[in-house]
Amino acid sequence: KPLEKLRKVKEVRGVGMVFGIEFTFPIAPVVALACYRKGLLVALANASTLFFSPPLVLDRKLADKGAAILEEVLGAR
Repeated sequence: KPLEKLRKVKEVRGVGMVFGIEFTFPIAPVVALACYRKGLLVALANASTLFFSPPLVLDRKLADKGAAILEEVLGAR
């Protein structure tokens, strides 16, 4: 939810660990590629929405690393 403060993020929504980030512009493919290049795999729901479904064996350290990559790509850091 803190990412919703960014102008490019329209909404963050989800249930449990499955969630999506909807952007105000169709930038999801560019964000997904930048995440991939840094080691974070994300899926596209459409051109404006990223979809996340992390593995059930996800630990806190790996979750923090993924969040850091996403924040870096979105310019939140």
